Amino acid sequence: MKRLVLVIMIACALMAAGCVGENTSSTTPHTALTQMLPQTNLPQGLTLLAVLTPHTKVNSSTDVLTELDRLGEHKDRIPPIVDSAEGVYSFGGSYDANVYIVRFASPADAQSAYFAYLNQSEFQRRLPYNYERFEVWLSHGKQITEIKDVSPSSDIRLIYAWYTNSTLFIVKGNSDQEQTRALASLVNSAAVHVSM
Repeated sequence: MKRLVLVIMIACALMAAGCVGENTSSTTPHTALTQMLPQTNLPQGLTLLAVLTPHTKVNSSTDVLTELDRLGEHKDRIPPIVDSAEGVYSFGGSYDANVYIVRFASPADAQSAYFAYLNQSEFQRRLPYNYERFEVWLSHGKQITEIKDVSPSSDIRLIYAWYTNSTLFIVKGNSDQEQTRALASLVNSAAVHVSM
């Protein structure tokens, strides 16, 4: 009986250790989605803090659903998520930069989630200094939507969103357009080279 209890305790300890998803250690499941997260040769000033998946302690799908529907107004318009990955990056500011990569069952579902994301009422509000909320940027031949948002430190924060096939990409950066575009470009470049 004591051996059984000991075996169960060791098994529980090993399972708990494997569930921790901080940083990019070998315990992080490597899928096609995590391969698209920039992990090396990052834009100057960015540091990768964590890679999250549905299998890590902090669940990437939960974070993605929160980002896709910030105010809880489009729950019925967001299709079921098949898989997701999130990269959390530090740039030395008061908040982190995030890359969300979300796989849906079909291209139509990815498109639906993309438009639900862009049409959040939060993105319909007027920005300070009458900044244009949405612009278009081309990266590696792909049209990407640039969204300006207000950051936790009250600066203008840049977000890039696009979808390819059944995968939605959201790069939530900082106020440095060059750095945030460089991060989005790395994601888009990886997406072009990884089969989806």
